[in-house]
Amino acid sequence: MKKFIHKFVPSLLCVCLLFAYSLQFAPTVKAAEFSPRTTAPNLRNDWPYNSSANPFELGSFGGNCTYYVWGRAYEILGEPLPSEPMYRDDNTYHFNSFRSDAKIFWWDNKELHDSGRGGFNYGQTPEVGAIAVWDGANGHVGIVEKVDGNKVITSNSSWSWLPFYMDTDYSDNMGSNFLGYIYLLDNADPEPEPTPEPPEPTVQPTPEPTAQPTPEPTVQPTPEPTAQPTPEPTVQPTPEP
Repeated sequence: MKKFIHKFVPSLLCVCLLFAYSLQFAPTVKAAEFSPRTTAPNLRNDWPYNSSANPFELGSFGGNCTYYVWGRAYEILGEPLPSEPMYRDDNTYHFNSFRSDAKIFWWDNKELHDSGRGGFNYGQTPEVGAIAVWDGANGHVGIVEKVDGNKVITSNSSWSWLPFYMDTDYSDNMGSNFLGYIYLLDNADPEPEPTPEPPEPTVQPTPEPTAQPTPEPTVQPTPEPTAQPTPEPTVQPTPEP
């Protein structure tokens, strides 16, 4: 019994530790259960913002936009944004996807998606959960938390301004330096709904014909001839001369 306890207890402890470790890395938001964020996370303490996989430095003023969006994207997807070595066409400038300046998020993703190596669908129509990307010196990124008519409400962070803030823009006026949206919750073109197969036709049994009895002919009695009486000849008187 003691040997069993000595072997079982450590094994059970290991299982419990592995389970607790897995919970730390479990996705907190599923793609089908998107929930908008309108309050600030603790960028230094909340998983997955403070993940060791986050490639962006956390400045003394809080998080910058890429640090925040990388963590928020992880929160939405349940996994990190893809990282793949990439080169410009002339092979002179190397960078990693979703690992560079904010504006490079757009070009990284476009390169991945258009080359068929992954990435996300992208476009100009706002959708919740999408990364909104602006061009500029280093660019800017935010997460679309809500779309209300033509209002686009994003959550953001800034390197030297605010660690978290909400912003409202308009879909028809996102700014001249707006690049577009990266659709995190639309990673692939939707599969067409399968056309239901028509039900198998029910085989109806061919009814057996009901045998109709052949009617017996009705024997009609031959009528007996009616005897006609022979008329007696009428005696004609002989005329007198």
